[in-house]
Amino acid sequence: MAAAPLNNCTAARILTKSLPLHLIRHLQILLCIITLIFFFLNIEKPWRSKDATPRSRLRFHTNLKIVVGVASVFYVLHSLAVITTRVPYVITFYFDFVSDCSYQIVAWKCLSFRIPIYISIVGFTFFHLALCIERAVATFFLETYEKHHGVFGIFAAIIMFLGAVVCNFYIFYEEDFSALKSYCMSTTTTSARKLLFVINCLTFFDVFTTIGDFILLQVNKSQSKKKTVSNYTLRKAYQLRENKISIRLIFPLSVTHSATFSLYLLLTTVQRTFFADVDSLTYASMVDSIHLIVCMNTLLTLALFYYLKKKLEAQISQSDRETRINSNHQTDVYFEQFQRQINRRTTT
Repeated sequence: MAAAPLNNCTAARILTKSLPLHLIRHLQILLCIITLIFFFLNIEKPWRSKDATPRSRLRFHTNLKIVVGVASVFYVLHSLAVITTRVPYVITFYFDFVSDCSYQIVAWKCLSFRIPIYISIVGFTFFHLALCIERAVATFFLETYEKHHGVFGIFAAIIMFLGAVVCNFYIFYEEDFSALKSYCMSTTTTSARKLLFVINCLTFFDVFTTIGDFILLQVNKSQSKKKTVSNYTLRKAYQLRENKISIRLIFPLSVTHSATFSLYLLLTTVQRTFFADVDSLTYASMVDSIHLIVCMNTLLTLALFYYLKKKLEAQISQSDRETRINSNHQTDVYFEQFQRQINRRTTT
């Protein structure tokens, strides 16, 4: 394993002063900053409730709001953890210490930044799975779903957090937290195989969940077409509309997440299988370069969510305007006919 060596002052200086790694750190920070910007753009503004056309806003069930709210914590946590990990290296790159050993970092301090990153990565997949299950329950068990309000969302939030924490405990509990690392990396001889195993499991769940999202998309399309008088109520109509809008948001996000995460897995597997014996500088550069895909995944997810949300809001607003125009037209026709009847009676 060519991971950054422990207690090696010379390696610590080389890895800190590496120009390729320095550029990669800058790019990671930039992607995470843009991700945070899109996070704030996606937050619903409280003053929007005073808009003239409030119906143009997307409205979701409490369960869905809870699940998405918890997921947003993972996205913010990942971006902040990456920035916190990389900024010290970016600053240190421009300064020279008297001793090369000053470039080293204690394992517990490094992992206090790196573990939140992997908690977020695991959390992304649990969020993906929870979102699919939440929509499945809303689709196939409507009565139960409506009866328990936000219970499912709270339960899903607990599972998402516990699952992410347990997976990271499994990966890192055997680490030597007092060791001196020449470079802040989570991959060591102890954690390498466990990291790869967890990532493979996450990818399996992502692919499985994407298939489930596609099935839900088809089911919701079918339900929208079957509006029979016997079972089509106002509440059913509202739920079908919510499901339709939710799936139109979820499915593109699901495909994007699965595609980028699968690419991350593929490159990670190739790198750890065929480039395990390269020098530590090359190894660290490859690991950090591959992690750029995760940073890009978070950015694409939030940017795509923002775009789809705005697009759907515009479509709903346009549909509402057309409905009001048609309604006004029908009203005008009615009063015109009514006026004609009055005029006829007057003339007679």
